[in-house]
Amino acid sequence: MSHQDKQMFYQHLDRAIDLFNEGQYKAALKIGMQILHLSDDKHDISAVMKHIGECYYFLHQMDKSLEYLEKAVSAWPELEDASVRLFLQLTEMRREKDALEEMKRFLLLADSEFYEKYLLGHIKALGLATGQEEETVEDLKTEIREGDFEGFELLTGHILKAVSKSQ
Repeated sequence: MSHQDKQMFYQHLDRAIDLFNEGQYKAALKIGMQILHLSDDKHDISAVMKHIGECYYFLHQMDKSLEYLEKAVSAWPELEDASVRLFLQLTEMRREKDALEEMKRFLLLADSEFYEKYLLGHIKALGLATGQEEETVEDLKTEIREGDFEGFELLTGHILKAVSKSQ
């Protein structure tokens, strides 16, 4: 992509984001769909797919939203914004197990302040607090990266039980 084409791509993306922020989701979606295939950069593609997924979300088209968020995560697995948006949507759709799998997938790749706060909150809410919650989360992240999911599975089992009781 030439410098001029890249500049035009970003101008259109900025316009789509402005429209989205103004609540004009259909117009933002239209621009997103128009520019989706204009770049071959995985970061650009993922950002546009995440944007499209968010537009569909606010247009109450959850299946399409989920499809584009999953594509965004697939295009750029380390994009925390897309992962968190996917996690939140899966949770909202009462697909907590899938949401927790997305969290685990992301934590295998990178750190996340959002997921750390989420885990801390649940450790405290479930009465599992020992005064060393931050260390517990760090240990969980280390275990996940080493391929040991036992502690994470134990915690997520508690989370899933708590969620099912509240529904």
